[in-house]
Amino acid sequence: MSEMLDLVTVEDFKCQFPRNFPYFTQKGPFAKPKPNGASAEDYVLDCDIERAFKEADACYNIDLLGKDDTGKLIFLYLAAFYLAYDLSVAAGGAFGQVNFPATSVKVGSVAETYYIPDSIANNPALSLYMTNGFGKKYLSLVYPKLVGNVGVVAGWSLP
Repeated sequence: MSEMLDLVTVEDFKCQFPRNFPYFTQKGPFAKPKPNGASAEDYVLDCDIERAFKEADACYNIDLLGKDDTGKLIFLYLAAFYLAYDLSVAAGGAFGQVNFPATSVKVGSVAETYYIPDSIANNPALSLYMTNGFGKKYLSLVYPKLVGNVGVVAGWSLP
């Protein structure tokens, strides 16, 4: 088990995102009444969050992003991205798909256009995070740490 999986809990996730997901709990601060006809499949279970933690852990570089409060926040947004992404894929059924974001949307007389930097749009690893709001927030938190990092190693160089 990695260090981040030892540091974050399902409760941390629920406290960070209390209104973003329909959690299935019977008691405690996140308890919500189930509408008639709703089942556990209509809610996010603790095991769904734990799975998202494992997926996020596969991509999280603790040496670069850290394990302090900021690192935990970044990890939680990465986990939220994977949870939302997985829920979106599951909603599409066995053959569902998630489309990459459009840069221009027009409905009637209303149009919205936004710009995705080429450094993200053309990067196969980073462009996936643009598919939902949690991924975009994750990128906004992690991107400054990805640019211009320099490590210094003690030693000698030859002329």
